[in-house]
Amino acid sequence: MKINKRGIEPVVATVLLIVITIALVALVVSFVVPWLQTQIKTTDMCYSTKLEIKELCYNVSDSRVSIRIARGADSVDITKITIGISNATGTKTDSKIDVPKQLEENVYSVPVIGTPTSAKIAATVKSGTTEISCDYSQEKAIPACA
Repeated sequence: MKINKRGIEPVVATVLLIVITIALVALVVSFVVPWLQTQIKTTDMCYSTKLEIKELCYNVSDSRVSIRIARGADSVDITKITIGISNATGTKTDSKIDVPKQLEENVYSVPVIGTPTSAKIAATVKSGTTEISCDYSQEKAIPACA
């Protein structure tokens, strides 16, 4: 008995390669597209946040930084504000949950150690049940209070 040792036909091999390639592309797309949509939504929510440091100063007598933060007209659900106070040795953060309402301002008093040099703020926004920490939006030098 003679065994046929021929391989698969070139046309069949080509069709198999095309089918495998299409399946792999579909698999990658099914994971990448939802991930990209989430990243774009997160970036859009953080970009839409309208927070601004309006005024700040360092009170030497009680070692506190007074910072006035204004919120513009946005439709983002901001759950907290993180205030970063920098000095020569690093940055200390302090989170505040009493977030200003739209078109309002809040004044916060943050205790510090050492002489602060700058302050920056970041929002934490809520998307469904997930909280997203945005990057620090701005940084300003801290003058002494008058």
